Amino acid sequence: AKMQDEAQVSGVPQAVDKVQRRLREAVGSGILFHPAGVVWSYERAYTKVKEWVDGMLDMYRRELSAVLYPLFVRSYLEMVHHGEGDHAASFMARHREDFGDSAPELS
Repeated sequence: AKMQDEAQVSGVPQAVDKVQRRLREAVGSGILFHPAGVVWSYERAYTKVKEWVDGMLDMYRRELSAVLYPLFVRSYLEMVHHGEGDHAASFMARHREDFGDSAPELS
């Protein structure tokens, strides 16, 4: 069924639409605006989207992976904003390798 879903995506615009639908289904439309204390949902959201993108066909994966870095940064900043610096640092340490040199080193 998953391959049939992917086979139905005929181009990047359709794939982006599909990513947006999957984001809403997987993590809920309000994931980036949760109140403090719901740190696990940022981690869960990022992980689910990354797993989905990683499971895409090669011809779509590169384009779709472009949504990961903004999601990663926004999740990190939301954690910091809500006073969850320790969780934010752990999140950064766990996922920074997904972006090579793009993710800053925390000191």
